[in-house]
Parts: sequence; structure tokens; C-alpha cells
Amino acid sequence: MLSPPLLRTLKRLALLSIGKEHVVISSLELARMLNISQQAASKHLVDLAGEELLIRQLSGRKQKVTISRKGYSLLKGEFESYARIFEDAGSLELQGIVVSGVGEGGYYLSQSEYQEQFFHILGWKPYEGTLNLELDQQAKSVLERTPIQGERTKGFSKDGRTFGGVTLFPGYIGSTPVALVIPDRGGYGRVGEFVSPYHLRRTLKLKDGDMVRVHLVRT
Repeated sequence: MLSPPLLRTLKRLALLSIGKEHVVISSLELARMLNISQQAASKHLVDLAGEELLIRQLSGRKQKVTISRKGYSLLKGEFESYARIFEDAGSLELQGIVVSGVGEGGYYLSQSEYQEQFFHILGWKPYEGTLNLELDQQAKSVLERTPIQGERTKGFSKDGRTFGGVTLFPGYIGSTPVALVIPDRGGYGRVGEFVSPYHLRRTLKLKDGDMVRVHLVRT
């Protein structure tokens, strides 16, 4: 059985590898991400490679790290165990990495028709902007089969434009209220858009690359 510190390191490397065949990283960079010593981070890489959970190749002061099939299989088993726990408890945990959006969220959220419907469903009006999280494939697959039912807003037309409906899945990041927004037209994408009554990046001091956990709850 893999120790919790090694499992945490493997998870972090897998998240950094989303959309890539491998990640290039130094033991110092990994240590800072995990808040551990450089020596511990270096040993984690050696131990994970020894367990055949990843493949590493030295590249100057950095290493090219590739998660192996065995590594992904182990992570999938961990994920499915946690998914069963949270589904049975009436909540669901997602995690993803903060990424920058294209800036369109603020425009849509500024529409009074959305604001009023969001307030009716969530009990608060959203800040005019979204927090974008790049979800791992496992989180996406759970969303598609989750027993948690969101609440849908109605679409509307305004100034010659059509605005589609969205489905809201309320939840929390820590104690901060949020909601996952799924547009009717977009479906379940790889990047999840989250709204809140607060400016989430500023309130939670988030930046691109930070890992965030979100708990979605039954309404």
C-alpha cells in the first residue's frame, strides 16, 4: 500500500500532467508545491519510480516525469473509492487546477436576467466573473453520472441576442459558497466554470496552477 505522502506526490504530478505526456520539474519546484523539503521531494520521485508508478528521466537540473499505467491505475482506484463515499453522503468532491479564461464570463453574468435567476436558485447574486478549473478526466466522468441534480435557469433573448439556459450545481470551496455552471450548449467540458458572490481569485488568493477542491452538495 502506498504511503499517504507518496500518494499525495503522485496526485500532484498527475494533475500537473493533465493534457501532457509528461511534466518537466525539479525536486525544488516539487518541494515548494508540496511544502516539503527538497530532499523529501527527491526521495519521493525515486521511491515512486521504484514502485513503477512513474518514469523519470534526468534533464539537467530538472526531471522529465511520466505517470505510468500502473500509476494511473492506482489513482483511479483511489478516486473511485472517494467518489463512492461522497456520492453516498449526498455530496461530491471535485478537484482541478486554476486556469485563465477568455473573459466572457463577466459579460454573461452581468445580465440581470441571469442575476435574478441565480439569486432565486442560490440565494445570492454572483460576482461578474468566473473561476475556471481544469478538471481531471475522472472528475469529468463522475459529473456525467452524478446523482446530484442541478437546477436549471431559463434562456432568454435580449437586444437581438439569445442567451441559453444553464444548470447550477451549488457547493463550497472551503466555507466559501460557489456554484458550478454548466451551459445548455456546452455540456460537461474539461474546464469547469464556478461562480460565487465573491471574487474567488482575490478572496481565496488563487493563481493559475493552484489546485482547488470543490464540494458539490444536493439542493
